[in-house]
Amino acid sequence: MTEQTTGMSFSRRNFIKGAAALTATGALVGCAPAKETLAETGEETVEVPETKIYSGACRAQCGQGCYLNVHVRDGRVVRTTAGHFDDGPEFDRICPKGLVQPARVYSAERLQYPMRRVGERGSGEFERISWDEAIAEIAEKWKGYTEEFGPKSIAMFLGSGNTGTLGGGAPEGSIMARLLNVMGASRVLPDRDIATPMSWAYVFGAGPYGNRSSDAINAKHHVIWGGDTAVSQKQLAHFFLEARDAGTELVVIDIAYRVMPSKADWFIPVHPATDGALRSALSTRSSSRAGKRPTSCAITPRLPC
Repeated sequence: MTEQTTGMSFSRRNFIKGAAALTATGALVGCAPAKETLAETGEETVEVPETKIYSGACRAQCGQGCYLNVHVRDGRVVRTTAGHFDDGPEFDRICPKGLVQPARVYSAERLQYPMRRVGERGSGEFERISWDEAIAEIAEKWKGYTEEFGPKSIAMFLGSGNTGTLGGGAPEGSIMARLLNVMGASRVLPDRDIATPMSWAYVFGAGPYGNRSSDAINAKHHVIWGGDTAVSQKQLAHFFLEARDAGTELVVIDIAYRVMPSKADWFIPVHPATDGALRSALSTRSSSRAGKRPTSCAITPRLPC
């Protein structure tokens, strides 16, 4: 005796067949846009101000400094699109970080204008002042500190979200670096691991700033250490992947199996805080082979992005 079941199992095929049948009988006609369902508002057509496009660069701190077209309407940035780089179309890209730059500019959490503290320190009481007032007040205080204690008494802590490759390449950008040098002020290093980029050349014989990104395809090996490039440096990831497809060995050293490890030829997992021992071992091996450091290797470190 054959067992019988009632009803019909739900599958993708059944869903498509059912939807097609309903459409044929007009059951889904209400889902289609119809002119009859639109009501006139009676309002006059609003004229949209002219949009002007300016050249700019992304400030998302990934280190790529991608060119952006900044669309400005009625004095406000309304959108960003990929800009053009004369050296090749491979640089004409924009990632989600670049697309949301207008939201960063006009964020409610961002300080939009100068503020002067009017209450006790820590009370959170401030008043808005003009840019001229702010500049004059700061310059007067700096002048007083310099005359009384010397220029080194003024220290500049720079970085933390404002690094722009196209702004000069330095952690503080070319404008702030010039101001610091003219004043003779003290410099406080940015809040990042400066020892990491300094060690690249000693350990691997090369670094990411020695060659342009498009030259990645000419390397024999790429090592991505503790950084998920596909997330933190989206514009750089495609150069690594294209190099891998062309025969370059892609090695990823990380504590977790994330996006870039899934694309690597060789994934080396390490426990947290133990990659220092691995690097020391590599450094010892490199020093024992004096004069034989590799020249076709690049490394991408952990970045605070």
